[in-house]
Amino acid sequence: MEYFWGGSRGEPPNLHNIFRKQHFYGKFMNHIANSLAELKVGEPQIVHNLTMIPLLKETAAPADYLLLDQAMEQNVIEVSEVSDSGRVPELKVLNKSAKRILLLDGEELIGAKQNRILNVTVMVPPSQTVTIPVSCVEAGRWHRRSRNFSSAGRAHYAEGRARKTRRVNESLAFAGTRRGSQGQVWADISQKSVRMDARSDTSASEVLYSRHRRHLDEYRKGVKAVSKQTGVIFNVNESTTGIDLFDSTEALSGCLDKLVESYALDAVDYRRIDKVENDEFDVKRFIDEISKVPSKTYPAVGEGDEHRFDYEDLSGGALVIDNQVVHLCAFHVNEESNQHTRRRRPV
Repeated sequence: MEYFWGGSRGEPPNLHNIFRKQHFYGKFMNHIANSLAELKVGEPQIVHNLTMIPLLKETAAPADYLLLDQAMEQNVIEVSEVSDSGRVPELKVLNKSAKRILLLDGEELIGAKQNRILNVTVMVPPSQTVTIPVSCVEAGRWHRRSRNFSSAGRAHYAEGRARKTRRVNESLAFAGTRRGSQGQVWADISQKSVRMDARSDTSASEVLYSRHRRHLDEYRKGVKAVSKQTGVIFNVNESTTGIDLFDSTEALSGCLDKLVESYALDAVDYRRIDKVENDEFDVKRFIDEISKVPSKTYPAVGEGDEHRFDYEDLSGGALVIDNQVVHLCAFHVNEESNQHTRRRRPV
């Protein structure tokens, strides 16, 4: 999606000013601040240039929903094109279960006419059909391989999630839709594929993961969930990169391998780059920044409310249901490809 507001063709909107003028410090900010205030920071786990910092909560209610892979295994979810002809930015999800199903921002779905990733986190109500916003991660294919999608068992790489998140925030603020910049997603994949020697006939991002499977497995096996863990912060090259926070230990455990691989792919990409100097307070500053950032609230796709925030180099969103943060993700965003060589700004 291209934007033409207040600048030259293709110039992104100034969300810094938009979110300062149109934010809410009410219930949502209390939810976010309270959720983060309840956390303790666990012992870091380090594999080469990737650091996983556990976020712990003393008491957390058990998950009363299924994750995507659980729903697929139980055959209680169908994900398909919205019609025979299909639409690139949308897919149809049928929940055949009596339970809700949580679909995570960045999770990849493979099959049908082309592989896609979720643009936002969605809670699909029981026994309902929901149209979800997605981005294509396979530019060279538009023909049906299967009737329905299956789970790829992975999430989009973190720097791609970060830039997609910013574009979705722009789309919501100016057009009321949850579209990313499809051209940017394809360009990012193309550039990363060249750097990582993982090109394919259909320009599919899945080749990045298969090409570097041995390294990704090494990172994944070196990181494990710990007791009471509901969230995680990742550092790549000692640069604080992103956070994912859930409302339960089960959700975190069920998604951790996907999240590790998401950040590990960037770690492999930038493994030869010198590490970034970071001080010991960087994690606390990152959490404090998220707690205070201005936000805007929208009715969510599926259940709940969606709260989006975009301020300077921080971009993210949270799904809130019944006054509880079900999933929060936020990233330090750099629009350039060499973001892990740069020092993060002080908070």
